[in-house]
Amino acid sequence: MKIRTDFVTNSSSSSFSVVVTIQRKDGKTYSFEESPYDYSPDAGGVCSFDEDLASLLIAIIVNKINKHQYTLQEVDEEGRNDRIENVSVGDQLTLEKKDDYVEVLSKEGSLGTLWNKLIVLAVDSDAIELKANVDSVTPLSKRRKGAKEAFISVKIDAEQKDKGKILTIDNVSELATFLMDAVSDDYYIWNEEDDYEQEIAERKSAFIKEVSKKIASIEDIAKISVDRHYYAIGEEVDLIADNDQKLVKLAKKVISASGDEQEKALEEMLAYIRTPSADRKGFSFGRGYDDFRYYWEGDSDDLIALAERLCSNYGPDECGGTEHNEIDLIRGVVEKYASFGLR
Repeated sequence: MKIRTDFVTNSSSSSFSVVVTIQRKDGKTYSFEESPYDYSPDAGGVCSFDEDLASLLIAIIVNKINKHQYTLQEVDEEGRNDRIENVSVGDQLTLEKKDDYVEVLSKEGSLGTLWNKLIVLAVDSDAIELKANVDSVTPLSKRRKGAKEAFISVKIDAEQKDKGKILTIDNVSELATFLMDAVSDDYYIWNEEDDYEQEIAERKSAFIKEVSKKIASIEDIAKISVDRHYYAIGEEVDLIADNDQKLVKLAKKVISASGDEQEKALEEMLAYIRTPSADRKGFSFGRGYDDFRYYWEGDSDDLIALAERLCSNYGPDECGGTEHNEIDLIRGVVEKYASFGLR
């Protein structure tokens, strides 16, 4: 990994701000923004969205749950090992929500727990029906010597009961509250005993009230999006492009060529820039995004200048990008990508 050594300054910062937007079907939008520069104007900070928008879509939850088998946890507690001795493959099971996890039960009682957010949401939703049965089981008595717990996995079949519903949340006020509860920050690190926490709570409350008043029902919503904007300067710059070995290799090809060969090398470099990749990763930006895009504007001379910088020992003075998450309620699809600006 390339480490920046060329920048010596007291002016450096890194920040993530969050913008939540709800768009009505008539095009009217309602937005809420939280920026770390509101509570840490010099050093920046980190604002986050702590939920997965996709978890709001019933069809997405159903599809994801049906793809996997689930191994039960905590089977060595509360007499569960003994009950598993009497369990067979195919036995039907019951799922019960317990705060932030699900307990799995046979006719005799609890067999274990599942700490899976999607399953918790599905069990708690009136729009999804779940059926669970034993997929694989090895009682403790049949495990190797020294084992302390039985092994049991379950298969869960999820089905959407109400085909007319799209979201797991039924009303606009609950949706707005869900979105605001998911917005968090690192204000506590920079706490200077001001009234920021009260201010942000009031702004969140105002957003919930406005959206609840201006949008009559979930059916009136076209899109819900969350944009997490990244900006850094100085030593805090995330050297994503500089550590992209494929991009640097193409840059070297550009600066070592001339004439027609350089034109071909530029076309190859530009084609790579315009193609999303899951291999691009930043230290703080775009983690977990399979659709990682580069944002680039410029002519051939600008691209040559970029290639020369990528092959030097100098990193960019600043960088930025956006992590975009969106659910389209009209089409019932999710869009998720990270876009990083090249400099």
